[in-house]
Amino acid sequence: ARSWIYARHLVLIVECFGANFGYLKQTKNHGTYRVDLIVALFGRVVDLHNFEFVMKVLAPSEVACLYCRLGWLNLYNPCKPEGAWELDMSRREERVIAKTLCVLATNEPGDNWVYNTFRWMRS
Repeated sequence: ARSWIYARHLVLIVECFGANFGYLKQTKNHGTYRVDLIVALFGRVVDLHNFEFVMKVLAPSEVACLYCRLGWLNLYNPCKPEGAWELDMSRREERVIAKTLCVLATNEPGDNWVYNTFRWMRS
C-alpha cells in the first residue's frame, strides 16, 4: 500500500470514528475500537514526533491500552519529554527511556528534574 497519513489526519479519523461507536469496549482484544484503529494505522503515520496530538484526544484508559499494545519506545518522543514519568526499571523499554531522560537532563541547562524520587517498590 502507498497510503501515508499525518498525525493530525489520524486525530480527525479517530474523532470521526469515536462519534458513533468508537467508545464501545472490545471483548476480544485489549481496548476500544478507537485503540484498534490507531494500532492498525500506526505504521502509516509519517510524523510520529507529533503523535502526542493523537494521545490528547483519547481517554486515559485508551492511552494506557496504546502503551500496552504499541510499547513505550514506539510512543516515546525524546524531542518532547514533557510530563510526569513513573518508570519500572525491571522493564527494558522503561530503562531505555530513563537513560535518555538522564542524558537530556545532564545536557540541557537548568534544573530539569523537579520533585524526583526513587523507590525500590511501588507503594
